[in-house]
Amino acid sequence: GTALLEASMLGHPSLGLDVDPLSALISDCKVRPFADGREASRDLLTRLHEELNGDLRLLRPRSRVAPRAVTLPAELRGKLARQDQRNGTAFLTEIEGDLGLLVAARERHARGARGLLDVMVSDALTKKIRYRFVGIGNGRYTVEVVHQRLWDRFREKVASTLALLDVFAWLESRCDVRLAASAAAQGDATTLAGLPKDASFGVCVTSPPYLPASSGREHYAPSRALALAVTGLESAWCGDRFLGAGETTRQELNPGSLPPAGRRLVEYLMSDTDRADPQRDAMRFERKALPTWRYLRDTEAFLKALRGR
Repeated sequence: GTALLEASMLGHPSLGLDVDPLSALISDCKVRPFADGREASRDLLTRLHEELNGDLRLLRPRSRVAPRAVTLPAELRGKLARQDQRNGTAFLTEIEGDLGLLVAARERHARGARGLLDVMVSDALTKKIRYRFVGIGNGRYTVEVVHQRLWDRFREKVASTLALLDVFAWLESRCDVRLAASAAAQGDATTLAGLPKDASFGVCVTSPPYLPASSGREHYAPSRALALAVTGLESAWCGDRFLGAGETTRQELNPGSLPPAGRRLVEYLMSDTDRADPQRDAMRFERKALPTWRYLRDTEAFLKALRGR
């Protein structure tokens, strides 16, 4: 969402697009809650700040209807349980307890500033449980659990976000910055699905499509699963597109469908020569050829979809 923030501060209305619903949500909250929805955001954050500095038990819903249950994915839960047993810790119990409070707070303030609470919840989760992928694109990972409590991280995030509202207000009053409208949507950039059909743009700023690093270890879905579940975005997750991102997958490639430079690159990555060369990457095809082909095809599709917009 950084490009949206820069555009807004320069006075240019902007609209972002991301296939990952969580990234779209974070981008959407980069400016909007601090510009158009500042009063609603301040009201939400002030109430949360007061509650978080009181008795946490008061955050549980007052109604008899139980909040939507959120449980850790089975594989992650098993890893945490084994770590606790091995290290004599109790992180699983702590995280599930704090997670219940986070969900209760989310349900309690569901009518507050749209999306902002979800972003703060996902931030607390991703800082508490850190993923490290091992192997070659097989989705295997270990987790590191930070000692700071989920609630402590969440409390800090509420306070810093509340202060950020004052920063935006200061920019307007003291620096004469007039923030332009900014929003983000979830959709596929290769077709521009998710954008209004009549939308037109003067400038497009884009980052490249998802491409695994040479290690081939990146695996998008597991590291997003918990935050998506808590924020209620599982249904928006493009499973077929991202579950395969970064995985070792063999499928039919067609380098001939690419422009000459792209074709030469993919053909090189697919080559199986120079076995005696010590510099040769023996896993070149498995790690790089297919993701690179997808990368170039997605870039071409995006540029074609953008033409005429």
